[in-house]
Amino acid sequence: MHPRLLRTALLLAALLLTCSTGRADPIEEFYRGRTVSFLVGEDVGGGYDSYSRLFASHVGRHIPGNPVVVTQNMPGAAGLTAANHLYARAPKDGSVIGMIDQGLYLDQMLGKPGIGFDFAKFAWIGRLLRVTGVLVSWHTSPVKTAADLKSHALIVSATGGSSRQNWLLLNGLTGAHLKIIGGYAGTANSALALERGEIEGMSFPWQVLATSQKRWLEEGKVNVLLQTVLDKHPALADVPRMVDLAPDADAERILRLFSSPYSIGRAVMAPPGLPDATVAALRRAFDATLADRDFQAAAAKAGLEIDALPGEQLQALIAGGGSLPPALIERVRRLVGVDSQAK
Repeated sequence: MHPRLLRTALLLAALLLTCSTGRADPIEEFYRGRTVSFLVGEDVGGGYDSYSRLFASHVGRHIPGNPVVVTQNMPGAAGLTAANHLYARAPKDGSVIGMIDQGLYLDQMLGKPGIGFDFAKFAWIGRLLRVTGVLVSWHTSPVKTAADLKSHALIVSATGGSSRQNWLLLNGLTGAHLKIIGGYAGTANSALALERGEIEGMSFPWQVLATSQKRWLEEGKVNVLLQTVLDKHPALADVPRMVDLAPDADAERILRLFSSPYSIGRAVMAPPGLPDATVAALRRAFDATLADRDFQAAAAKAGLEIDALPGEQLQALIAGGGSLPPALIERVRRLVGVDSQAK
């Protein structure tokens, strides 16, 4: 080839290469200069809020375009308000993500009124924590162990759907005497009510109790009665699981299923219908955030345990969740007070 033609060809090739490599990333272009809303389906001060704010304060650095991520609390209707909003009304473009109550997974299965979503169709970005829920009693209560629940009443606060369902099931399946009190907005307000003597017990994620109320444990202010998970937390080897109280095979099957949402735990999700590329970018940002040393240091400083699960695995876990035969579903619906006509 003539030298002049060769130089021209090389210049054209370089120009094409520059154009192709300089093409803007559409995900980065979308997020650059944008504010992303992180909706929390619970009040300020509880475990959902703490984990949401921790994650939201770091993830923006790892999303292409580095958007500002702002946390917004949307409590109401035991988590339904935020879940229905994220499913049906929030933009399906990646500008809104969030965290909703893990117990809504079972609410949908039971056909509870007000469900406007399909839990498995949310875009699951990743799990921050597999929750170990515990039921505690105040030291002045006659209920010191799980066995005492059959002989003594325990007045408990239930601020979330999961705990209320669990205690109703324990009453109906095992003969426990849990008197459920509503009206306290969030874990922090329930904890104050417990200290004031307005209630005698409440539920916590163990990871939150062991940090935010560490003094209670050190001073013997509470008795840890039971844990709601299937796999015991290492720190609670001597504490019975909820399923251990089952008196028969049907009760065990029900309580096993109702222990399953704790594997979903504190998880980040987005509305259904997001472009695949956006979901993939958010999942990469989730993984990068959890590997970020600044995030890890902030979690350690706040005493927030991390037990992560990548988005793809979490999506598969939720899609492959268990179920109950219709007769047991109807039994559960009666026990937790779901109108059999409201399906």
